[in-house]
Amino acid sequence: FDTCDALNFDTCDALNFDTCDALNFDTCDALNFDTCDALNFDTCDALNFDTCDALNFDTCDALNFDTCDTLNFDTCDALNFDTCDALNFDTCDALNFDTCDALNFDTCDALNFDTCDALNFDTCDTLNFDTCDALNFDTCDALNFDTCDTLNFDTCDALNFDTCDALSNKSLMSFFFKKDLYNATQHKEL
Repeated sequence: FDTCDALNFDTCDALNFDTCDALNFDTCDALNFDTCDALNFDTCDALNFDTCDALNFDTCDALNFDTCDTLNFDTCDALNFDTCDALNFDTCDALNFDTCDALNFDTCDALNFDTCDALNFDTCDTLNFDTCDALNFDTCDALNFDTCDTLNFDTCDALNFDTCDALSNKSLMSFFFKKDLYNATQHKEL
């Protein structure tokens, strides 16, 4: 199903659904992007994007949801959703997750997750994911995820996840701290 453009495009079914754009695109749409899971779900658009999947989630347009590729999740813009954001983008895990903007989630590159700003998500480097600060950054996966700071950092998975801060962490670092005061090498224990 190569292309879908609709004002009242009710249903979209796809194994190789290449492109979809919609104003009232009922089953390929976001803002209510409930589940994202795909084998070859190439492109999806959103206002009520119920199910999506991604191993090859190439492009997504949703109120300007430009492009998405999961193993190569390059760029996404949706309500200023530049590349991996969902007003509540729960999990960020990528092999080549190049750029992310989520409520000011500036850049993310997994294996080279260089910088992340999300409600003050200051800097991230996956193989050396030094510092993380988020309000609802639910899951983080890294090889050397040294430090994590968040208000609701629910789950962290890593090979060398040195310090992880969760709901029960009594010494949770506030996102109000300026990033120049936050030195990961000096905060191995959050």
